[in-house]
Amino acid sequence: MTDADPPAPAHRAASLPTVLSATVAQASLIAALMFYLGAVYLANYYAYFHLDVFSLGIGYAELAIQSLRVINRPSIVGLAAALLVLRNPSDYALIRRIPKADQLAAAWARLVALLVQGHVAVVALGVLLFAYMSRVVHYGWLALLVLAVGIHLARLDARRTGFADAGPRRANARTLAGAVLLLWAGTLAAAQMGADDAKDLGHHVVRLTGVTVFTTERYSIAGPGVAVQDLGPTVHFRYRYTGLRRLIDRSGRYYLIPVGWTRDTAAAYILQDGDNLRVELTPGARPQS
Repeated sequence: MTDADPPAPAHRAASLPTVLSATVAQASLIAALMFYLGAVYLANYYAYFHLDVFSLGIGYAELAIQSLRVINRPSIVGLAAALLVLRNPSDYALIRRIPKADQLAAAWARLVALLVQGHVAVVALGVLLFAYMSRVVHYGWLALLVLAVGIHLARLDARRTGFADAGPRRANARTLAGAVLLLWAGTLAAAQMGADDAKDLGHHVVRLTGVTVFTTERYSIAGPGVAVQDLGPTVHFRYRYTGLRRLIDRSGRYYLIPVGWTRDTAAAYILQDGDNLRVELTPGARPQS
């Protein structure tokens, strides 16, 4: 090492804060996205039961965890597969261990080149799907995803032709547009998944945790499947209500629905725990195999 060469330890020490700050920034972005998708999912989930998710007292961590229901869905799997396909096959050391890896890599490269050169057709398909998005509500996010992939292919084509160097602003605009479309697609997918899961639960309310409510005074709790029994004046908790199911409970509040709940006719009940109320939880009905 000559005098002009910088000492290796100092160089490594100087780069460490940069690596840490980049890692923290990426982790913060991922956490924010998880929180956002989880909030969108739960907002549409509980809206189906006429409840406002932000009045339930659900914390940041639980909202972020709920986003995993979205991330595990086929939309994210499809996005990951698309990103893998668009990568250079030589980036994956595992490819080299596969028999006839050269032929596979060449075919893969031809496929990527075909997609890149045909990015206009992909964008056109995305625009067509977007125009008819209202007719395919459950898959509206697919139109935005196709548009985002088309824009990414356009970026790759610009790099291939050298046009990206001549227009950095246009490249940045494509990146921003692709990110916005992906976020929009994720929002629609999370909202649709939340509504679909709530609708499925609404058809199988009996599977929820059963609730028996004992009260000292008679409550105006009614609904399909709900029954009240007067245990007599000598019993402290005189009235017993059965036929209820627990939707969620937070900070001593129980959000209950009747076992025969329907979205158009039945209501949800909010009970606050206290000395005049006792709640017993029982297992819900198990689905038949």
